[in-house]
Amino acid sequence: MDDKTRKEIEAFIRKECEQFRAKLLAKIRSSGWIEIKTVIPTKNPYMYAALGIRNPRDLAEDLTMDKFSSSKETIFGDLIERVAINADQKIHGGDKSAAEGIDLETKRQKNGHSIKCLVAIKSGPNWGNSSQVKKMITDMRAASVKLRTSGHKEEIRLINGCCYGRPEKNPHKPKGYEKLVGRAFWEFITDESSFYKDMIVPIQGVHTEKAGGEIKKALGKKIDQLETEIARKFTHEKSDELDYQLILKYQEASRKKS
Repeated sequence: MDDKTRKEIEAFIRKECEQFRAKLLAKIRSSGWIEIKTVIPTKNPYMYAALGIRNPRDLAEDLTMDKFSSSKETIFGDLIERVAINADQKIHGGDKSAAEGIDLETKRQKNGHSIKCLVAIKSGPNWGNSSQVKKMITDMRAASVKLRTSGHKEEIRLINGCCYGRPEKNPHKPKGYEKLVGRAFWEFITDESSFYKDMIVPIQGVHTEKAGGEIKKALGKKIDQLETEIARKFTHEKSDELDYQLILKYQEASRKKS
């Protein structure tokens, strides 16, 4: 990778990371981000009771931070996918795929022959259950068949690229695809074995105390709102402690409505 391309990719990473914080903050601040009617029916009250959570504040904090973890994983997962596609576009001329379940279509050369690569990009190696993995394989094969029926004669390489994690000892899977994880995936994208470490620099470079403070403040506000709602609906009449019987009744009523 030449210096010009590296600088362009690093600039793209910085821009995406700035947008990541903005999108995450906007998500937290949105009116329907976390509400009793959507979060309580999906949670396990027995687990919270076993953890000794007895007051609305503790439950509100736990529920909010669970939601925050899910939101940031989703938003950052989309970000890192765009980084990988952008880098491949600049280095290999690849492009975002229109095929279902395929994120990147690109080419590589091997022994003078061109190889078409269909890549499904995921955040980490443990991204899905057996049904989701099966769906990915089905999508890969469907995209491959479509290429063949349209007259494509090049070798086709099917890849599940995972943006972080320990590389697989055997990346070639029995179902006919490769699983490239962490360093191996970024080396495939950039042709550089150290890029998975190098990209930390532009990612860290956009952090500001102000942005972190704004996110903490927004989370605090959501926790306060949720605590008030939990206290109003799910506490004993004569104390401020949680009444898990009320939570169970609320879940049952929610199931009947749905």
